[in-house]
Amino acid sequence: MKGGLMMENSNTALVLARPNQQIIRRERQQEMSQADLCKYSIIAQEYERNPILELPIDALTIWQQQIISELQNIFRCSRDFVVSSIFGAVSGAIGSKVSCYDGKYTNSPCLWLVNVAQSGQNKSQPMLWAIKPIENWDNSNYNAYIKACENLRQNPLSYIEIPKLVQHIISDSTPEARNDLLAKNPQGLLLCRDEIRGFLDDIDRYSKSGEISQLLSIFDGTDFTTNRKKDGLTYIRKPFMSILGSIQPGILKDTFGKQVLMNNGFTPRWLWVYPDNFTLPQLYSDVKISEEINNIWSNFLGILMASTFHRPASFQLTAIRMYEDYWNYLQYMKFKHEYMAPVYSKLQIYAQRLALLVETMIGNDISNMVISSLSMEYAIRLCRYFEHTANKVHTIITNSLTENVVGREAILRMLDKAYIIKSQSKLAESLGITKQAVNKALRK
Repeated sequence: MKGGLMMENSNTALVLARPNQQIIRRERQQEMSQADLCKYSIIAQEYERNPILELPIDALTIWQQQIISELQNIFRCSRDFVVSSIFGAVSGAIGSKVSCYDGKYTNSPCLWLVNVAQSGQNKSQPMLWAIKPIENWDNSNYNAYIKACENLRQNPLSYIEIPKLVQHIISDSTPEARNDLLAKNPQGLLLCRDEIRGFLDDIDRYSKSGEISQLLSIFDGTDFTTNRKKDGLTYIRKPFMSILGSIQPGILKDTFGKQVLMNNGFTPRWLWVYPDNFTLPQLYSDVKISEEINNIWSNFLGILMASTFHRPASFQLTAIRMYEDYWNYLQYMKFKHEYMAPVYSKLQIYAQRLALLVETMIGNDISNMVISSLSMEYAIRLCRYFEHTANKVHTIITNSLTENVVGREAILRMLDKAYIIKSQSKLAESLGITKQAVNKALRK
């Protein structure tokens, strides 16, 4: 049968001609049309005129908004640091027990968050408060584990299986210890490091052991194995580790600006909480955190930590349409601003992760979760904030005005006018970029 396949049974024919034609049509429509380019250009201009300079909280529940406002007043810090600490703690408490699936990709609420501010802006205290219930939970688990091990030693026949230690938070550990915990704790971990610089220094120390590659796999939730002479083979399935830390702007370049971290996609994976709206010096406040707030927060995280694994959340159709439109916008931005393309690629992932996190925070039933258009719209606004702060950090890390004032493409066109570029391939090779990037710049 021309254009299709005929099964041996003539009564059962599988005709592939029409599906093939549909697939071809879809492939032809994969590139943006001029109308699409115009649409997303207008959106980009609108976003540039109206950037989101503060992490919004309006989509959260009333009690969550009240806690954030109360903590901002008590700690006398930027509200952004409170919001990021709340997000990081929720991510660590629920771990990989929730996920979402859009028909192609599965995402968990894994976030790599870092608060950026000068010393004295109180960027750390909200983090320490937010994770306190998780630390208390871990301490309780540890005490129960020690007691069970002692009982096992005294009564070896009374236990069917060896006691296991469930842990949620780590702060300072070797890659081997972390991987061991990831293998034993399927719900995942929260790495909380006040000064994230120490974590990056540790990466340098262990760089020969494939540490960066493992961290990239952890971010992606990709299985990996480790082989150690003492412990043998360790297989880590669907690893999960969120990160919450802080850093001062003055050491951003030395910490995150190393070429290897920029080139392999490590640095673009971070969400920078870098407020624009620092206020005037704050007066001392004797307001204290009430027991009511502490109890509400502790109970909320306790419910998440005690929950079981749930089937992947689906999306409302309107939420998927919102996500598609934002994804296409980020594709357009990658086309227009190649130097920020890795960041835009990660924001395409983070939009789903943040929507999942928000739905976990505000939803009524995480065991049967459907990500709403409200959560997706809010997640997109969060991503717009992180797009803005990523640009700020990129400027500091690269220490280059050319990419932010006239752009690399404009420089290439200036070179072409001044010297007449004869070989695009050789120029691209000398600059460490692709020939396509040179060609695109010179065609404008």
